Amino acid sequence: MPSGHRPIRAKRGETGGEDCLVPVLPAAIASVRSKLEPALQFVEEDYEKKFSDLHQELGLPSLSRGTGWRVFFEMLEALSI
Repeated sequence: MPSGHRPIRAKRGETGGEDCLVPVLPAAIASVRSKLEPALQFVEEDYEKKFSDLHQELGLPSLSRGTGWRVFFEMLEALSI
C-alpha cells in the first residue's frame, strides 16, 4: 500500500485511520437480504436440503478453499454419481 501499512493491520484499526463505517439498522439489512436471496439461490430448495443433509451425514467436514474439492468429491462418492 502507498502508506506502507499492510491491509490486515488497517482492518484492525492499527494504522491510525479514521473510522468511516456507516451504521446500518439490522432491519434494513434483513429487508435487503429478503429481496436479494431468491436471486442468489444457486440450487432448488429440494437439492439444497439433500446436500445439506448429506454434508451433515459426512460429519460436517470443514468447507474452505483448501477443502472444498475434497468435500465435493466425498459428496459425489456418497451419492454414487
